[in-house]
Amino acid sequence: MAPKKSKPKSGNTQADVPFPLLDFKASDDAWYGVRLVLYNNTLVVKYLDFPEEFDDWFNAWDFKSLEEVESFKGRFRPTSLQLQDHECTKVIEEMCVCASHPYGDNEMRFYDAVIEEKISKAHNYSKGEEECLCTFVVLWLHGPNSGQKKSIGIEDICLIPNGDTLHPTLDSFVKISKEKLEEGAHSEVHFSTIKSKSSRSGGKPPYNYSQEAGNSKLSGCETQTFKGRISNYQERIIEDMDLGGKSSLTNDIAKTNGYYSILIENLEKDLLSSTVVDFIYRQTSILAQAFIFPSLSSELYTRGIIIVDNQEKLGKIYDFLCDPAQMVMSSRGRPWIVTEGRHGNSRSTFGASMPKTENKSWNTTGNIASNIKVVPYGTKEYKIGMQLRDNFMVFTNHLRGLHKTLELEERKILQS
Repeated sequence: MAPKKSKPKSGNTQADVPFPLLDFKASDDAWYGVRLVLYNNTLVVKYLDFPEEFDDWFNAWDFKSLEEVESFKGRFRPTSLQLQDHECTKVIEEMCVCASHPYGDNEMRFYDAVIEEKISKAHNYSKGEEECLCTFVVLWLHGPNSGQKKSIGIEDICLIPNGDTLHPTLDSFVKISKEKLEEGAHSEVHFSTIKSKSSRSGGKPPYNYSQEAGNSKLSGCETQTFKGRISNYQERIIEDMDLGGKSSLTNDIAKTNGYYSILIENLEKDLLSSTVVDFIYRQTSILAQAFIFPSLSSELYTRGIIIVDNQEKLGKIYDFLCDPAQMVMSSRGRPWIVTEGRHGNSRSTFGASMPKTENKSWNTTGNIASNIKVVPYGTKEYKIGMQLRDNFMVFTNHLRGLHKTLELEERKILQS
């Protein structure tokens, strides 16, 4: 019996995926098995059996109407199931199925089709196994052969489950997207550089990057949108967590003179503010202010803030820090993680607390600290940095959930 050519099924995937798997219609118009991860306002579509560079990233700010949100949701459905030989009788004419079609030399892609005709034949039985020899004439509904007919075997057919697409992660993203529409923020300028979509037909990961909304992979940053807006402290929702809380909304930024800042986490505890100022100037030609916050002795890292006097400078620094073609990290391998942008009407909030020697310590020819480096995409260091970044985000989400629980418990005690 010929080997089955099927899509990945839940039994072939990671055991830690807690929710039902979904199929997703990708930009190539084919269906793929996927799992979902939600980072704050960004939904990451992870294709099963493909490396992470093929992930698709969609931001809740990208939708311009409720129709677009619903259309996006319609690209997901419960995972279709490979039809087995003994299930031949389940297939009837005029039935819609998901069928495989060869693509290239060693790849199968899946498209919807209608059973135009079923040519039944007697099944073979060998060593207790049943082999279906029937032929099915299908009419392709989409894909490169849309409108054409083809004869296929049972090994090429998957059954499409009935019912609505119920998935907590997808539902959360759809809800967030609709909330953003209600806020009326639809004309933001993306400061982050967006990575071009990867083809899932094999080959090396792309190293060219273009501005393409809804498909970004950021090194140490979340996809953010700005139109006189900077996001509050980001709450990233990991698929396998149930920590409570709600994604923070963005704050309107007044069009007045003041400071613009970026909060960075996961910094080395011995990092100097002057080192950050020098590094940013070398990389962006922008003279900023920086401050490194104190940390507890029990903490492995600390936080810092970079401050500039206008939004244009902020955007340039943000683009540099969030460029998916690279990652900023310490010489020890600790990746920088951008978590918040902020705008204020006075610099005194931060400026007064920063030593003057730290505020103004910069030079273009001096000894810039070698403990900050830029690691290019595709290198071993970059991959390790991404793993450390994801690990950090999981940790901070757990911590944020504990803070939320503490807040609720304190409220109960105080109100009792």
